[in-house]
Amino acid sequence: MTRLRAMTGVASLAIALTACAAQAQAKALSAGSKASAAAPAPRLITLPDSESAAAMTPPVLPARIAGDCPGPDRCDFGTNWRACEVLPVLREARDGAPLLRMLRPDEKFIAKSGEIELTATGEVEMLAASSPAQTGGLALQKGYRLAVYGPMHASRALYFDPASGKGWSPAAASDDFWRDDKIAKLTRAPAMTWWVEVGLGDGSAGWLQLRAVPDLCFFPVYNNAEAIQAWNVDVPRDDEAPNCDGMLEITKELKTR
Repeated sequence: MTRLRAMTGVASLAIALTACAAQAQAKALSAGSKASAAAPAPRLITLPDSESAAAMTPPVLPARIAGDCPGPDRCDFGTNWRACEVLPVLREARDGAPLLRMLRPDEKFIAKSGEIELTATGEVEMLAASSPAQTGGLALQKGYRLAVYGPMHASRALYFDPASGKGWSPAAASDDFWRDDKIAKLTRAPAMTWWVEVGLGDGSAGWLQLRAVPDLCFFPVYNNAEAIQAWNVDVPRDDEAPNCDGMLEITKELKTR
């Protein structure tokens, strides 16, 4: 089981919840009418997986991709994960859903499935003219702006050109035309949420709502490692022994950079 990582290998991490935040969420649950008025979950979609730009209708957001996780490696669903800090489990995979209960620090749970929810596009601005080989077969001029969605399954991103109505989705390993401000730069990071369906020891099931923090270097980053550790805690790999202290240290570094 591999640890979840962002596009450049940064660990994929979950949302940390302080004691104050937990109390605030518990208070919000007392207003049943508010919970019932919560927005419905976005519809599930299938995004194109094309290396070359092809005509397409861009996703209407919010939109959701079922059965996946936002990292280069596939999630090992059906295995035991564990919480490193207090974490709310919601009854449904939607904003404002009622609270089922709180996960306790070091509590194990089964990660049953996942869904990537795209909530807002990012933006890439061209710093120089591109060759077709660099940008999905399109020659883009300096100053041009593209919409970007992702990272999605297998860490692929979708780039959409509003002028031509075409989009392309390069393999993660070759998706580097804007990194380090080569010929373009990410001026606005995409917004997304990672939903994880969990099975609890008492037989109940719910959802974790793990929000990404914008990052203009590596796409959105799930940068609160204290919330979950994404590996099988019963069969740890030699190079990835479960260690909450180590994950907390990663979080501290990410928050201060």
